[in-house]
Amino acid sequence: MKAARVSGTVSHILIGVTDVDAQMRRKEEASRAQAEKAVYARVSALTKDYICLYTVDIETGHYVEYRASCDYANLGVPTEGDDFFVQTQKEIARVIYPEDLPKLRTMLTRENILDEIAGRGIFALRYRLLMEDGPRYVNLKAAMVEEQGRKLLIVGVNDIDAQVRHEQEFERKLSHARSRANLDALTGVKTKSAYNNMSEQLSRQIEEGQNIKYAIVFCRVRALAQVNAQEGREAGDQLIRDACAMICDIFKRSPVFRVAGDKFAVIVQGRDLEDIDSLIEEMAEHRDSRAPALSCGMAVYDGSENVASVFARAERLCT
Repeated sequence: MKAARVSGTVSHILIGVTDVDAQMRRKEEASRAQAEKAVYARVSALTKDYICLYTVDIETGHYVEYRASCDYANLGVPTEGDDFFVQTQKEIARVIYPEDLPKLRTMLTRENILDEIAGRGIFALRYRLLMEDGPRYVNLKAAMVEEQGRKLLIVGVNDIDAQVRHEQEFERKLSHARSRANLDALTGVKTKSAYNNMSEQLSRQIEEGQNIKYAIVFCRVRALAQVNAQEGREAGDQLIRDACAMICDIFKRSPVFRVAGDKFAVIVQGRDLEDIDSLIEEMAEHRDSRAPALSCGMAVYDGSENVASVFARAERLCT
């Protein structure tokens, strides 16, 4: 309020009223917004992978977004609004990879985010944004702060696409290496290591009380040493491959393992186990009618012995 006296015989008082509180609030908000932008600029300088940062007034839901990525700006997400959570649910149908949408609809709610922060101190969620160049993996983190008596939710979204793709490629190569390690280089069937893994799995299932039914067929290639001596190593390797092919041809539904240089084992379950007698007869017919010569033995699990015992019985019966 201001007052002034006017010269002359009549005195007047001029009174003006201004909304100081409103001006001060606008000034404080502008100052706070400027400070937040400065903080965000500093954060962005240190962490180049940040896509955007939100500050959300937890009481009103009003939010402001500061962007660091032009790609994210191209998504057309509003940079300010009156209700962060309502606006988020509205926008995700348009900007989120479809497979991740159900998860985000459930997780990105006010109640869930605040519950996670109350219990763990932070809320975190990985998903994929639909950028112009395709789906991009991002990580959202949210935490609470208190400034000048206001509770604010700070939400940051950072780009982790390169990291995730690298992890996926590493896992793919690791899986491929493991697969190759469990495959015999000469025959392409499973190795002794793979046999050991499967026998351990069967043992665990039996110990857990599962009703497991299986048989083991043990086969040995005859005359391998003689072929190697008379015709050379290549001929011996071919003999092994031919023998393996014959075993695989008969036991089509069962895993075949090369457990030693000239020895193979088959763990028979399911349909092949039901037909085990006829398959053994077929093996005998092949053995009598065509090379390579194989000796075979078969033992059926009787419900009381371990896998090693069944294998040993099959090996003893190999003739």
